[in-house]
Amino acid sequence: MIKPTSGISNAKVFWRPEGTGTFNPISMALVNDNNWSVNLPAMAETTNFDYYIFAEANSGKSLSRPLVAPQVYWTTKVKSLSVKDWAEKTYLMRFQTQLLEMFHLI
Repeated sequence: MIKPTSGISNAKVFWRPEGTGTFNPISMALVNDNNWSVNLPAMAETTNFDYYIFAEANSGKSLSRPLVAPQVYWTTKVKSLSVKDWAEKTYLMRFQTQLLEMFHLI
C-alpha cells in the first residue's frame, strides 16, 4: 500500500540478484486503491534478490523504503515450491504485504 494525500504518480522496485552490482528498476502497476504490484523477471529458482522501493507522489515528493536506499536494502530469500505447496499456500511473489503502511507521502 502506497498512500500519500496527493496520490502516486510513479512507483518502482529496484532489484538485483543478491550481492551483485547495479539495481534494476521495474515500474510497479496500480492494482486497486493504494495497492501496487510488480512481477520480477525469471531467475534461477533459488536465486535470492536484493531490493528497495521508490514512490513519487503527485505533489512531487518522493520516498524510498528503506529510507536510505540504495545503501540499505532488503534481501528476499527464494526457494523452490512444489506445485502442491504453491496451490495450498497461494504463494505469490508480490510486495503488497511489505508495502502496507510503508509509504506516507504527505
